[in-house]
Formats: sequence, structure tokens, C-alpha cells
Amino acid sequence: MGYIYIFINEWMPKLVKIGITDDLEQRLKESAGSGGPGTFIPCAFSCYYAVKSDQNKKLEDFIHQVYDKFRINDRREFFELSPSEAKDTLKGLVALGVATEIDEKEAELLSDKITKELTDEGKQKILRKRPRTTFKMLGIKQGSELVYKGDSNITCKTADEENNVEFKGEVRTISNVSVELTGSSSNGFENFLYNGKILGDIRRELEAE
Repeated sequence: MGYIYIFINEWMPKLVKIGITDDLEQRLKESAGSGGPGTFIPCAFSCYYAVKSDQNKKLEDFIHQVYDKFRINDRREFFELSPSEAKDTLKGLVALGVATEIDEKEAELLSDKITKELTDEGKQKILRKRPRTTFKMLGIKQGSELVYKGDSNITCKTADEENNVEFKGEVRTISNVSVELTGSSSNGFENFLYNGKILGDIRRELEAE
């Protein structure tokens, strides 16, 4: 039994990576490793969605055939495809009974854990040349309201000092919420405002001081 996963990366907003692995946590770590396929990627991927199956290779081949025209390189597993479209395909496999859905919150927490581990080890900081953005860095306290830039009626609240928010009654990463709302962009700090300012702009202003 293994995983078929959809990985997203804030540095590749128009691409998703679809692949298979026996160890989802290890694969996430490898995505920002040195000496492997992630060597030239500035930061680790996060897991947008994944399913379990004992027919992984056959199902992965099927998914790659379905989305072949969106593949940007025949030798790599990157597709110019929105995460939500790829997720719909995997959900279809679950509906057919050939795969089992894993808890999306579990995938989010795992992604956040790996990113934090890499940052603590210094790997993320080196690869990105700057620390990842957090609410604490921006001076935004837990429980603060954030507004989606595409629709001021859509809001969420910060759930911690890192990058988790409360949205529709659930605690999720701001990146995951951003993908749901935009259909593609996983950089939540560029898609939400605090006190009328884009979160990314707040960081840039702080760095310019």
C-alpha cells in the first residue's frame, strides 16, 4: 500500500507534481533535499492531496495519460494543471473504490511539520535565501482577521503564529485555503490582506526598513 500524491510549491504557482511513494513524509523531505531532483527548488513542496492504493503504479500511469497534454517535460512529473483539477481525478479513483482518501488535515499538518523541520535545520533558509513568512514575523497576532483580496466578503482568522488559519470552521494552512479560492496559487501571503495590506507587502515593507 502506498500513496499517490499531489504536491504544490509556492514558487511554481502554475504547476503541480503528481507521483507515487511508499513514504509520504520522506518524499516531502526529499523535495527540498540537496543532491536530488529538488536541488534547484527554493523551498519544499507541500502535500495538497493524496490517496492510498495497492495499485499505485497502474493508477499513476493512468493519471499521467489523462493529463499528458499538460505535462511540461516527459521525464518529470510536473503538470501545468490546477491542484483542484488534479484532486478531482484522484477523488474519482476513490469513488471507484480503487483508492482510499487520506485525511486532508493530516496532509496539511505533515507538510507544515516538514517545512518547520527544514527551517529549523537551516536547509530552508539556505535554499530560499530568506526565512519563510509567518504571522509572527509580520506582527499579526492569533485570532486576527484576514481578508481575501479577490472578494472582501471572504475572510479567515489566524489560528497560530505560523501559517495556519481558521476557515469555514476548520484549521488549515493559508496556502491550502489560497489554492481552494484561486484554483492555482498556493502563496496565501500574496492572496490575503491584513488591515488593508497584502501580507506579502507587509513583509517587503519590513525588509526595506
